[in-house]
Amino acid sequence: MHDLRTGETRMSGGTLEVAAASTVKVDILVALLRAGPLSPAEQDAAARMIQTSDNEAATTFWTKLGGAPGLARALKELDLRETTPNPAWGKTTTTAADRIRLLQALASPDLPEEHRSYVWTLMSQVRPDQHWGISAAAEPGDAVALKNGWMPRDAEKGAWTVNSFGRVTGPDQDVLIAAVSRGHRTLADGIAALEKAVRNAKARREAWLPHGR
Repeated sequence: MHDLRTGETRMSGGTLEVAAASTVKVDILVALLRAGPLSPAEQDAAARMIQTSDNEAATTFWTKLGGAPGLARALKELDLRETTPNPAWGKTTTTAADRIRLLQALASPDLPEEHRSYVWTLMSQVRPDQHWGISAAAEPGDAVALKNGWMPRDAEKGAWTVNSFGRVTGPDQDVLIAAVSRGHRTLADGIAALEKAVRNAKARREAWLPHGR
């Protein structure tokens, strides 16, 4: 969790490495925007990729980007040093710390404002049944922009990897949050564990805020 108002970052759980699953779709979109403008048709596909987690759109963009080597070049420029692209985009590995670094890039003037605004807007419009995870930190009326990723892993005997990252903004907070996990029996178990971790992180954040904030 990174607090944009105080500049503090807090982390728990060590440096767990997981499959990025569909959270890498944000990486793909940022890399494409850095390479040049999207056509109207590509903008429609980008909306599907982020808002409904459309895999076909992601695969099309992955090919345009140049696959794993293309994403690797973009990640190096963004200083995402703990994310390793895989030829199968969903199997790209990452950490919570690198998810935060990507979010910080989206909150930084180092990226053009029009690009940042575009990505945040799409992330704020994910369909309702995917509005879980870091949204557990939101208070009534807060704005939430997020992207989640989930997949059963054959390498882990079908256990689920479940991730969520994004931004929660309101009168009392403006925070970037990334939560990653693996080894769950079901997707529902993973979501429950993830949201519990997010609520615990929020409680710890409130404890380390200056008195009276």
